[in-house]
Amino acid sequence: MRPRVGDSFQRAETMGIYTEFYNFGMDEKTKKPDGTITYDVVDSNNKTVMTQTETLSAIPNASAFLVTVEKKLPLSSLTPGKYTLKLTVTDKLKNKSLTPSAQFTVVS
Repeated sequence: MRPRVGDSFQRAETMGIYTEFYNFGMDEKTKKPDGTITYDVVDSNNKTVMTQTETLSAIPNASAFLVTVEKKLPLSSLTPGKYTLKLTVTDKLKNKSLTPSAQFTVVS
């Protein structure tokens, strides 16, 4: 596998997301983090055109020390244009959230 260096994608492609998050609170019963990651794709008019949410504990090998996100987002439903991918990572045990984002372009 080779990472994409650019930020331009064809509509027929799937955009892969790979990122790591550290230092979550740990649920004493499950020994896993308790929280969510929401993936929002926002268009140039600041309108959310795609959203997905998953729980941290459902991510394979997730721990309070490290959560590795490997996600694929299909782009076929998006029209050509500029978009922003906004992640909202919420740690329910520490009552904290993080909102990294990245811009990308979809071409026909």
